[in-house]
Amino acid sequence: MVKVLQVWYNSDMQGFLVYIFNIAFIILYMKVMEVCTRAEGSTGLRWIRDLRLLFLILLVRTVINFAFDMGLIQADVQGMGRFYLNLNTTADTLICLFYIWFVTDFLGRKERSGLYFVLALCAGLEFAAIDAVSFTALAPLGQSAIFLSAVATFVYGVVSSRGDKEESAGVFRRLCMVATGFAAAIFMENIWVYLVNDKGWFDFGYRVNPVDYLFSIVMAVWLVRWIRRIDASAENSAIARNLSREKGGEAPQSPVNEQEKMERFCSYYKMTGRETQVLGLILSGRSNQEIADALFITVGTVKHHVHNIFTKLEIERRSQLMRMFIDFQEPEE
Repeated sequence: MVKVLQVWYNSDMQGFLVYIFNIAFIILYMKVMEVCTRAEGSTGLRWIRDLRLLFLILLVRTVINFAFDMGLIQADVQGMGRFYLNLNTTADTLICLFYIWFVTDFLGRKERSGLYFVLALCAGLEFAAIDAVSFTALAPLGQSAIFLSAVATFVYGVVSSRGDKEESAGVFRRLCMVATGFAAAIFMENIWVYLVNDKGWFDFGYRVNPVDYLFSIVMAVWLVRWIRRIDASAENSAIARNLSREKGGEAPQSPVNEQEKMERFCSYYKMTGRETQVLGLILSGRSNQEIADALFITVGTVKHHVHNIFTKLEIERRSQLMRMFIDFQEPEE
């Protein structure tokens, strides 16, 4: 009886963990798509659209894997097995294709023929392995090959962005470096699985690729933070333009009057000297990193001052700060 309960517990717990695992990734990918959709509308950047499509492919692949894991689709080696591998290969090919679009669109480069050639060669090897008679043995080699195109794409991103000193280019370069390491690790992992499995790699229990999923987590978290920063900057610029139009009927203020207004504003809300400097740079549209570089302080210190400013003004966003400053009228005593 105890043995039966133990088997039932292990089976039930495993099914529960598989369910939670897949649901967590579905929620993660949907969240990234939501952030990309909102940011695309405010920035109009094509590479953000490409990322949204990329995570849509990841979402579809996760749903299909979920169906297999939960037994909704039954897999056998000769029937659904080939279908599953072809489906997964198509998803991997599209993912690598969107990697190319993301990298080249961000860099503004058009010379993609070399990257497309590598992707076509790797995808051809993978599909050929699935169609071969001994596809259970050759499938992992093809599965590995496709990630070589991802390695080539991200190496291209690192090399091509070296001369760009913009903050966003630095973030992009670091992301490409990390992505290169992950893509190479996925390639090596598939080779390792093939070598240690004497009967071939074809095992439907090995649909959870740890490095692959860890890579998607890192990409998702990093990209969400980065895109939100870009979206906030675009939103601030748009609000500033709109507010300027609203004030269009008023006579433009001179730099002296603007400085006087800044001093009165900061004095009224009891800002410290450093907070006044930070506030002025925020109103000029600078990011936290740009403020830190201008004042020769750390980003953490900038965030501390920004928090104090927002607390004193009882606001939560930079757009609210802009509106408060433009609408500020010092009360008459």
